[in-house]
Amino acid sequence: MPSTILRPARESDIHALNAIHAHYINNTVMTFGLVASTDAQAQTKLGVIRSSGLPYIVALDSSSGTSEPIGYVYATHFRSAKEGYAHTVELSLYCHPEHTSKGLGSKLLRRMLDVLRTPEAWDEEWISGKARTEEGKVFQVMVIMALDETGNQGGWGLQKWIDSVYLQLSLR
Repeated sequence: MPSTILRPARESDIHALNAIHAHYINNTVMTFGLVASTDAQAQTKLGVIRSSGLPYIVALDSSSGTSEPIGYVYATHFRSAKEGYAHTVELSLYCHPEHTSKGLGSKLLRRMLDVLRTPEAWDEEWISGKARTEEGKVFQVMVIMALDETGNQGGWGLQKWIDSVYLQLSLR
């Protein structure tokens, strides 16, 4: 794995992060997105996530000399319209296709779980506002995975129905 730096996402990362995400929309069933987002839409999503106080973490390849983003993970509220899920987030994690199967996803996931488990140990740039308080603290993490290309219970991707599975981790 290249030498990596993990830090909170910035507006200047959006183009590279959106290109990574577009690869997965156009070539895999990992995401149930059907059309790649524009950079403006991705910028808006970053703003929504940051304004909710939740983490959006980027991995940079520091060995390239350019510190290009090579992966990212972010948390969003799970079923935010339902109050019973107030302490539950959903994670999305993507690695540049040239940087898969090298431990980068695991590194991003470990950092995200550290930030969510102990928000008070991280400064406001990592996790902010209500998410740092007991009232807004995250207790459950959900991950939805595309599982079975022959299924019809999950969602639509790459012009076919895909089964999915929900995985839950308790942070308590």
